[in-house]
Amino acid sequence: MFYCKGKIRYPNLSSLLKKSGHQLRFNYSLPHTNINDDNIEAVGRQLDDQQINYANKVISIIKTPDEVKNELQGFVHADFTNFKELTAPGVSNQKILSRNVEYKSINKLNEILSDNQVKKALELVKSNYKQGNFLTFVEFQNLFIQFLPFNWYAYRLLKLYETKYDLTSVHTKVLALVLKISYANFDFKLFDRSFQSFQTKSDKIPVDILMSAIQVYLKTENIQIATQLFNQQVMTEEDLPPRILDLFISNLYNQTRNINLCFSSYRLWLSKKLDTNISIDSFMYNLLLESGNTEDISWIEKSLKDRNRYDKFVIRFGNLCNDLSKNYNSYNTFINSEELLKFKILAERDNEVTSLLNNLTYLHLRHRNYELALETFKQVDNRKDFQLTIFSILRHFEKEQKPEMIYSVLKNLKEQSNYRIHWSQILIYWRSVIKKYPHLGFELQKKFKKSLKRSKYHRFGFLSKMLLVNKQSSNGATLEIRYYPIVKYDNLEFDIKPLPAAPKLQNIESRLVAGILPNSELLRKSVKLTNDKFEFDRLVEIANQLQLRTSKNTAQVKNIKLNVEIFYKECSFGTKLSMKEFINEQLNIIDDTKFVDDQDLCELFKVCVKSEFYEESVFVLSLLEEYKVKIVGDQQILKFLSMFIKWCWINKDFKDLLTILEWLKNQTEFTTDKYFWSNLKNAASKNVSRIEREFCDISHSSFTQDQIVALGEEKTYIEKVLPHVMNYYDYTLDKIKDKNLERSDLVIDHSFRCFSQMIKWVDEDTETMFEGEW
Repeated sequence: MFYCKGKIRYPNLSSLLKKSGHQLRFNYSLPHTNINDDNIEAVGRQLDDQQINYANKVISIIKTPDEVKNELQGFVHADFTNFKELTAPGVSNQKILSRNVEYKSINKLNEILSDNQVKKALELVKSNYKQGNFLTFVEFQNLFIQFLPFNWYAYRLLKLYETKYDLTSVHTKVLALVLKISYANFDFKLFDRSFQSFQTKSDKIPVDILMSAIQVYLKTENIQIATQLFNQQVMTEEDLPPRILDLFISNLYNQTRNINLCFSSYRLWLSKKLDTNISIDSFMYNLLLESGNTEDISWIEKSLKDRNRYDKFVIRFGNLCNDLSKNYNSYNTFINSEELLKFKILAERDNEVTSLLNNLTYLHLRHRNYELALETFKQVDNRKDFQLTIFSILRHFEKEQKPEMIYSVLKNLKEQSNYRIHWSQILIYWRSVIKKYPHLGFELQKKFKKSLKRSKYHRFGFLSKMLLVNKQSSNGATLEIRYYPIVKYDNLEFDIKPLPAAPKLQNIESRLVAGILPNSELLRKSVKLTNDKFEFDRLVEIANQLQLRTSKNTAQVKNIKLNVEIFYKECSFGTKLSMKEFINEQLNIIDDTKFVDDQDLCELFKVCVKSEFYEESVFVLSLLEEYKVKIVGDQQILKFLSMFIKWCWINKDFKDLLTILEWLKNQTEFTTDKYFWSNLKNAASKNVSRIEREFCDISHSSFTQDQIVALGEEKTYIEKVLPHVMNYYDYTLDKIKDKNLERSDLVIDHSFRCFSQMIKWVDEDTETMFEGEW
């Protein structure tokens, strides 16, 4: 087949006619079919020497689940026994604290407490409460203090007496404990009420309470309150530990993506001559380098030089890592260069070897170099970095939608080093499962909640309330509902309303006022779902304004997925635009930045296929090879394969079509859904009808006799081969469908067992509730 710029079908036909009737011969045996018709053999075409086998190229850029599994064997079978000395020691049996009063209101309570039977004691108190027999206020406070080693039971006692007594009226020292327990159990409403009361009673806020308050207000999107609290403490307190700045800026940025807010807080802190950890200096410096604001960059560079930190390892290597994380070729060159050796020497000089290992582990994970990631991870020799690196590894596998790897890593650590699994790691596993199998989200959630209810000590009720799934929004009908995971916290009265599944401009505007900048995916979804021209124009304006602040290379919106959505929406509102010019603009953006990910390239390939731009679509495929981009994740792979199969149909490229189908059928780890099967069925039906229309009239007056003969042979070939292609196509899709229906049941069952095992591990590790730290 020969192609040129423009729509695919016409140049294909034109190129064929230019051969002056000399038909290209194409011999290809359909798998599991018998095409022996002499007429087909006579008019069959052989693949031209210049034709590229694109199916094999596509297969080479897909990182299949089986391939990933093989690459990750090192992690699966890693020896973590050396980490035993870094894992937290097992918690001894906790005991009820000694009492200062005799409990006279409830019979037998003193004896039960003396026997350290906390569960039985709480049940007795609850039973008496229902009968109208209450603890006195003094007894209640004392019992609450005695229950403190048992976090969950202390919290249940608070909730039981919440309406009976005013919890904010307790002694200041007790109120500080109420804050600790309410925070640990994610009761942010109780925390807020107690904290407001605490501020009126105490002239000084202890560091641990201050840090908890900052996190509560940031997590509930009360940015103004959190910022006011931070600023007030910085302005009034002479000695604040650097970890407060670390906590505030990192959480503020994660919640708002607002560099201006972060930088203002950072400058305020420095203006009061307070100490900083060099890690937050590096973090802030890299944010400013990304923003491209030369004035701010000059300020922080001068500050770093004045404090003799500009040439320190953490600053220099942090800046380099930011660039290396975006470009595989640069990363690959660096890890095999003398420059890495120089940084190792610098790290040893500054006593920052652990920082080097942490950053290298991150880089190796970012580029999926799992062998080196495991090697650097196993060199960690202190508990703090050990925990941080585990968190980075688990979050990486969450992003890659590899819940099985999250479980395997935790299982290995648990069995080999007696690692204590934290409930927040269960949350990471849960999110990853829902993201990987969105069409199974509802069934998975039902199973997970069932597992939480079975928890031995019933300490995970808060997780049942926090871990929710929402239906994915759509502006069109779908065959199957898909879900996405959300973590829900208590809503405070002055909260911004939670984002709905179908976000609108008003949701984004209200957050902008609070300083919360929307990410590109939120803007893309809002653009896609809006049908209001004014709202659309404002969304585009916001996208451009934010890009001016977050990009140093150009004022253009750099996210290609967002650009595509904006382009299509502009066309739907009647704006006349050139698709070819738009595609070239996106390709120029890639060339300018020298960075692109698999999602952007898949989106661009989709646009080219829908517009039937052959050369551009082939060029996009070549970029995947050039930038060493691998398509990973079940959902992303299936989206890409769906578009490639459509591409084959449009081009009548049956060889690549059957090759990719045969490959897909033989994959054992994919779980597809009804939308995928229906999409491919519709693609076949639509393109078969179009092929038939193309050859309905081959007696066009502008064709020569030789050209008409060539077209006739082409038509005969298509008519003979197409039924066999369709038979195999339908047969293969049905086999894939049947196999994946069975696999869906296995996925639900396996995920449930893994989730339940993790809950069991946490239950076995400790009799006390974890403190809720992140």
